[in-house]
Amino acid sequence: MQWNCCSLRARREELKQFLSTSCTSYDAICIQETFLKPKQNFQLTGYDAVRKDRGEQEQGGGVATFIKSDIPYKIINMDTDVECVIVQITLKNLTLHLVNVYSPPNTDIKLDEYRKFFQLRNCIITGDLNAKSAMWKNIETNQKGKHLKSLLDEFNYVIINTGLPTHQIAGGGTNILDLTLVCPNLSLKCSWTALNSKLGSDHNTTFTTLNENKLVQNETKPK
Repeated sequence: MQWNCCSLRARREELKQFLSTSCTSYDAICIQETFLKPKQNFQLTGYDAVRKDRGEQEQGGGVATFIKSDIPYKIINMDTDVECVIVQITLKNLTLHLVNVYSPPNTDIKLDEYRKFFQLRNCIITGDLNAKSAMWKNIETNQKGKHLKSLLDEFNYVIINTGLPTHQIAGGGTNILDLTLVCPNLSLKCSWTALNSKLGSDHNTTFTTLNENKLVQNETKPK
């Protein structure tokens, strides 16, 4: 599950209600714009939390990945100024890298920084990238979208979004800002959807399903 919550503490009850009534148990939940500060506690029952918070004097932002407590994982500490959390998750047939990213609207995608993510083996990159492109059904294309498309081409990654909107524009209309990018050897094993459910935010919840039955551990590395 991926979701830009626009304040995790403000949406606490909506999220917990959604999880308690969902017919699916999510192995990992990637959340952007948590607005959490380092001294603030936030827990989801049955999950371990890995967070990257902004400083006490900084506004907004923050990312958190919640991993189901019975799933083995380790935190990948990468030298990058991108607002992200990276975890390595051990599944039955695969060791998966999951990158949870928030890229604010007023920043650009730095190609050298993002290449570090794309070079990870067995990788899914998900989050609110604020990148627009006709390639993933936005009406307009911005500079971020152009840079992201160049990375997709360079590493043969696939955006598995289906064209469903993920963001409600305040003045009306929708955008596709929340993206899920999958390395080439996993792209045919993943499916994606978005619910018309924002849980109080202005972003829809999105979901990626990875079919473990189709996985082979020693697949070709991404170039």
